[in-house]
Amino acid sequence: MKINYLIRVKGNVKVFRGGHRTKLNRLRFVGDARRRNLGRLPYCERSPRRLWVTMSRARDRRGNWSVWYLVSNQPLRAEQAAAEHSFRFSCEEGFRDLEWALGFAEARIKQIDAWSRSFALFAVALVALTALGRRLLV
Repeated sequence: MKINYLIRVKGNVKVFRGGHRTKLNRLRFVGDARRRNLGRLPYCERSPRRLWVTMSRARDRRGNWSVWYLVSNQPLRAEQAAAEHSFRFSCEEGFRDLEWALGFAEARIKQIDAWSRSFALFAVALVALTALGRRLLV
């Protein structure tokens, strides 16, 4: 479909590197580096595709190291991939805040039909608020 993507994957996914398959979480950073470009590697053992794989690490709010394994079909360097992926958090925070503001966070729905109606209502409200925000910006 020729859609560019960048996704964060778990460290237990295997890539083919150095003549054998290895899990991403077994690969190490060189020295004190915070980012590492692994290159275009055959990714995923079940359905291998050659994708650009990077590793990035940073400290979280508690001071612990967090490692991001990022996979893309675009030739992004580790720094570019981490910067692009970091935009995701502001979008998720916006959805979370909107969910609370509209009252959907308090919903405890057990039936799939009721959940799908609630989700449709949330999607319609999101579209309406996005259209309103766009008009206000223009």
